[in-house]
Amino acid sequence: MVAGNIKFEQNPSANKNQTKAIKTIIGKRKVVVFASTHKGEEEKIIHAYLNQPLDALMLIIPRHPERFDEVYKLAKSTILRPLNALTMLRPQAMIYC
Repeated sequence: MVAGNIKFEQNPSANKNQTKAIKTIIGKRKVVVFASTHKGEEEKIIHAYLNQPLDALMLIIPRHPERFDEVYKLAKSTILRPLNALTMLRPQAMIYC
């Protein structure tokens, strides 16, 4: 039985090696995060980004994890260079889905 709110009861652990790797990849770029997105929003976000490019790393995190592949494919259908953040981190990435 769980008492309380599990969102607030968890103590996330930080992996120093992962944190260092992420900081190296991001470098001095700004990071723009679109979290908890819904179907249809990602297309608008990507379209806006393509029309007004930023020197920033864009993270798109769909509300429902089962949509990760769908959003990745959407980004991949453009000139952006998306990467799946769950499988790889690379400095040349423009967008992580």
